[in-house]
Amino acid sequence: PNFIIMSGLRYSHVWIDALFDPTFYAFPFENAEVSTGALTGSLGFSWFPRQNLQITFNGSTGFRAPNVDDIGKIFDSEPGSVVVPNPDLESEYAYNLELGIQKNFGDKLVLKGATFYTYLVDALVRRDFTFNGASQIEYGGELSNVQAIQNAAKAYVYGFEFGLDAYLTDHWSLASNFTITEGIEEEEDGTDSPARHAPPVFGDFHVKWKRER
Repeated sequence: PNFIIMSGLRYSHVWIDALFDPTFYAFPFENAEVSTGALTGSLGFSWFPRQNLQITFNGSTGFRAPNVDDIGKIFDSEPGSVVVPNPDLESEYAYNLELGIQKNFGDKLVLKGATFYTYLVDALVRRDFTFNGASQIEYGGELSNVQAIQNAAKAYVYGFEFGLDAYLTDHWSLASNFTITEGIEEEEDGTDSPARHAPPVFGDFHVKWKRER
């Protein structure tokens, strides 16, 4: 009764067949096709060594196939840069681990903490690219650097999260959460740089009032 194991498996498959109209841009390709699948799974346990103490551990894998935006969208990501389609993208795969602990002090105060780590293989990131052999093209009347979504060798994200719930009275309570996240992606030359989509330090604090109605 004080130990629970949870697990699951899922298979996903994604198909995309995108045709490119050369009316506005002389694409060096006519179509982009994606047909890829992956088996993902998870395994976790929740353990109560004491009634007021909970320890959790989770391991899982994740999968994301390139979508229509990744392989076929043109947009200006920032002034002086334009992102062009890349029909040669492969799927990215993630391996995740999480360890957490929660302590209940007399149903008046609950403290929570966890650490997490994600390792991405073939991570989809935006990098410099060429379009018809050119590293710069004119876009919107401005000479712009060419970029595209590409598969990085690796990327990883890790961090910590903390939380508390305090029940002051029957009507008043407090809730707060704080998360620290760091992300690293490998550049083409083997150096590391901050991951673009890793969120900054984030926290919230709530004062709650609850009445019958």
